[in-house]
Amino acid sequence: MKTSSEQQDYREELSRLSDEELVRIATSSPDEYRPEAIVAAKATPEESAAFSEWLVVTAQAAADAAKEGGFMGFGAEQVSQGEKDMLDQVRSAVGVG
Repeated sequence: MKTSSEQQDYREELSRLSDEELVRIATSSPDEYRPEAIVAAKATPEESAAFSEWLVVTAQAAADAAKEGGFMGFGAEQVSQGEKDMLDQVRSAVGVG
């Protein structure tokens, strides 16, 4: 995970890129793909915060969509451990508690 200084440097670097260059980054290597940083580079702080919150809410809704395991709905868990881990990664990536 990048430090806040590294994140700020990355956002500044992205803010200097054209829209075409941002699309190239967004569709290339997962190591480069940081949607919240791309949004932060082009959006207001309020829009960026709203996007980060939307990502978390959407990921949570997907995790809550179906139970896993069990038999005929009995003994199933609403959110699997893998989904919980994914949600933690999403929250960490976008800086939402």
